[in-house]
Amino acid sequence: MGPRYRDEVPVQLHFIVMHTYMSLEEVETLATSDDASRAWDQPALTDWFKSEHSRHAIWHAGQVVRGIKALPLQALRDFMAIALYHASLTLWAYSVVFFHSMDNHGQQLAGPAPQHKIWLDGLESEDIQRFITLQRGIPVLQGLGHAEETVFVGDPEAVLETMINVMQQNHHLATSAQTPPLVDNLVHLLEKLRDASK
Repeated sequence: MGPRYRDEVPVQLHFIVMHTYMSLEEVETLATSDDASRAWDQPALTDWFKSEHSRHAIWHAGQVVRGIKALPLQALRDFMAIALYHASLTLWAYSVVFFHSMDNHGQQLAGPAPQHKIWLDGLESEDIQRFITLQRGIPVLQGLGHAEETVFVGDPEAVLETMINVMQQNHHLATSAQTPPLVDNLVHLLEKLRDASK
């Protein structure tokens, strides 16, 4: 097994497990509908958001993102690009419901003792397990800037912007690299969804 394929194995494993905790068909239907901005109001999505399954799904989605970030330049293509797209949809689905639940109950965000950050694209820890089983902590992703940059998973626009940047970065940092058509198409879909989430 070559180095490139070894890099892809963790992504493949987390991708498979992620799909056991979410319905891609439902999420993709909502994401590509004419009114994606109302996705948060769909009973199936809100029920999923409230369940432990959703937190399992976004953890594994975060691990897909982590694995993608570690790929060599220009390795994001074919299955790897699809995996990142599906992880992006999973994070978006959770994010839109989270955003509207925060909007309606602002106290959850502004309390005397703010909850600590749960890095979905970080290493597995006891904090991750507490988040999944007890919903303790605020799920975040690491941005592509400096190490301290935080992307709050309750901000759908910021989540999608980060996913777009991750998808583009693998090719744009390479000299004279041409982005594969599949990646261009997936970026376009995520940009449309980002704009609908504003």
